[in-house]
Amino acid sequence: MRATVLQTYAAQYPDPINVSAGARVIVDRRDERFTHWLWCRGPDGREGWVPEDILSSTEPGAAAVTEAYQATELPVQAGDVVDVLREFDGFAWIRRSDGQLGWVPSKILGRQT
Repeated sequence: MRATVLQTYAAQYPDPINVSAGARVIVDRRDERFTHWLWCRGPDGREGWVPEDILSSTEPGAAAVTEAYQATELPVQAGDVVDVLREFDGFAWIRRSDGQLGWVPSKILGRQT
C-alpha cells in the first residue's frame, strides 16, 4: 500500500536492536501506550522495541525471536510517498523511494487510494 507522509519524523534511537531469527533476547518491559511492543536487549547489548508477535514468549525474561528483526526507525519528510509493508500496533514498516526501510508511527501516514 502507498502512503503520503503527513508529518516529518526523526528517528529516536540511533543504534537499535537488530537480531537474526532464533536469537535469544532479554525481555524487559511492555510499552504502556503501545501494549504489544516489548523492550528487549539483544545478544550484542543493543536494545529496542520488538513486536510481541515475533517473540516465543511475552513475559519478562528471555525469549527467542521467531524472525529476523531490526528496530530501525526511518526519518521521513512531510510529503514523501512511501510503501507500507507491514503495520503493527500503531507503527508501520515502510520503504522510502530510495529503498531505505524502517518504522514510523502510523498516525503520520495518509493512505493513498
